[in-house]
Amino acid sequence: MSKIHETLARLPTRCYVFVPEEGRVGVIMLGGRGYRPYPGAQTAERALAMNQALGVTPFQVSAMTAGAQLGWDSPVVADLLDAEFAPEPEPPAAAKPVEPTPDPIRDLLDE
Repeated sequence: MSKIHETLARLPTRCYVFVPEEGRVGVIMLGGRGYRPYPGAQTAERALAMNQALGVTPFQVSAMTAGAQLGWDSPVVADLLDAEFAPEPEPPAAAKPVEPTPDPIRDLLDE
């Protein structure tokens, strides 16, 4: 199976996006160019709810948007999907406590 086919197999057949410039919800079809206007409620929340009902993740929506705009063979599509499953970065190691530096004047005063 080619890389493009592997990538496309990880995507849903459709997803919903909110297009703020037009104030409407659009439908992106796998393999299609651009989006089709969706009739009905026209809010970002509606698009999110419809994607959640389909089990579509935000990373998949981003990858589908990139595919519809840049072409489905664009490396950006696979990169966005790979980012969804990338391991969480390791938290930084805890810093060791700093030993106080000797203070000869304080030592004299403490005597």
